[in-house]
Amino acid sequence: MALPDTAPAERSHNIDLMKCIAIFLVTTYHAFWLEHDFVLDPSFVSYSRYLFKTVLSACVPLFFFINGYLLFGRPLDMSKHIKRTVKYVLIVLFWAPVLLLLFFAVSPEEHTVSEFFKALVDLDHDWSIRHFWYLGALVCIYIFFPALKALFDTNIKAFILFVAVCGFFTFGIPLLSQLSEFISILTGAKTVSLDKEIVEMFDPFRGIYGFSFVYFCVGGLVNRYEDRILSVPVRKRNFYACFGLIAGCLWLFTIGVYKSNYILSDIWNPVWNGYETVPTFCITMSIYILCLNFKKDSRVVNTAAKNTLGIYILNYVLIRISKETVMSWRFMDNIPAHLVFSALLIICYLGMVFVLKKIPLIKNLI
Repeated sequence: MALPDTAPAERSHNIDLMKCIAIFLVTTYHAFWLEHDFVLDPSFVSYSRYLFKTVLSACVPLFFFINGYLLFGRPLDMSKHIKRTVKYVLIVLFWAPVLLLLFFAVSPEEHTVSEFFKALVDLDHDWSIRHFWYLGALVCIYIFFPALKALFDTNIKAFILFVAVCGFFTFGIPLLSQLSEFISILTGAKTVSLDKEIVEMFDPFRGIYGFSFVYFCVGGLVNRYEDRILSVPVRKRNFYACFGLIAGCLWLFTIGVYKSNYILSDIWNPVWNGYETVPTFCITMSIYILCLNFKKDSRVVNTAAKNTLGIYILNYVLIRISKETVMSWRFMDNIPAHLVFSALLIICYLGMVFVLKKIPLIKNLI
């Protein structure tokens, strides 16, 4: 996805691996077709697929984390920062209508001009261009970044306080609401949800994806204090990370099961709804710690890492074209086959990106 450029001499192989994992999780989530409605079909297969889906919740948080890790770790070049911010706006303004026209053209249904502009303004047409919300959230962060960077460099304690407050509103309030709901299920007593106006009116991050600020800023803090993380013995560090990854998935799975069965009577999306939860934070940080073990200069990893933005932009193109056909193949109705399909999609997207980068002007917007 949209990430700051990294000079070859400065490349962190573990960060490149994180980019690859993140775009793989994004593609796997966008292409996810495996039936997992355990409310209608409470089978082992449904529950196991839902459990697998929980790890996909780290897809976008990883990208925000990496952005913060890279940007806070270097001096601020205001000119480059402004150009990068404007570039992300231009990417949305260019690619959203282009992709929307493409999807309208291949659609078997007829569409009117008014439907096109409504879908463009809403940035939504059967999720085909909805994924551009990420760049919008990133631009919001970039607008505040110069001030955050100044605070980070001059008063780290105040910066940590900011992150803590942001984390409380982003993760704390939902966590307390989940506990309240859980207690009501166990006891049968009526409890008050904190997801109310009187609480939200004090939340400065409502409406702008507050979790993105948390992951972005935590990425900066991790960069600053990474030596302390690396000072932990590798085996112990890996044990904590594996425990955090498994515990985070099981925790998010538990939240999803009780919300789906007892509150919604429908499947609660652990990916989209998981961004603002503590377990997804645990999963994300666990992946980062495990990636610290990767120190290999891999051409495959580097190539994919450098082109995550292009893969992200095109992510729905091949999925929309091929998904229904692939879903009809019975041998694809399992998690391993789905993972292979996601990997093949990324390879195809890389080929498309390489072609588009040969085209003047467009090469600057991918």
